[in-house]
Amino acid sequence: MKVRAPSRDGAYFDVQKLIHGLSLHTICEEARCPNISECWGRGTATFQILGDTCTRACGFCAIKTGRPTWFDDDEPRRVAEAVASLGLEHCVVTSVARDDLPDGGAHAFAETIREALGREPGRPRGYEDFERLPQRFETLPADAEAGKQYPAAHAA
Repeated sequence: MKVRAPSRDGAYFDVQKLIHGLSLHTICEEARCPNISECWGRGTATFQILGDTCTRACGFCAIKTGRPTWFDDDEPRRVAEAVASLGLEHCVVTSVARDDLPDGGAHAFAETIREALGREPGRPRGYEDFERLPQRFETLPADAEAGKQYPAAHAA
């Protein structure tokens, strides 16, 4: 397989510096995507939330597997910061499977989307402005309560 090397004149190294500087994960790196230089070179990436360790061991996947012992409750803010820094009009967010969490990570997806929408230029940074979200986009109160019971974030 031939893979294009990152170009010095593209955004690849800027994206890499931003992602690593914010201690974020991308499916691009974690799954060893051969097209990473194309996406990062255009200044975009697919964010992978809930860490770099999946609780499932799918034979076709390159993501590290194991039993995560932590939950990073600051990750949604950092993803939103990256989205704003990259000036993205849209972003893709995926995650590892987190069977160890009571809601499987639904709370983290909701918080990440809320944070990212709150940082759009011209939008207030807060949880009040969600007209662009589907009406059914919500987490159950039990999920929000479960979020408070996740193990604390690990020191990077």
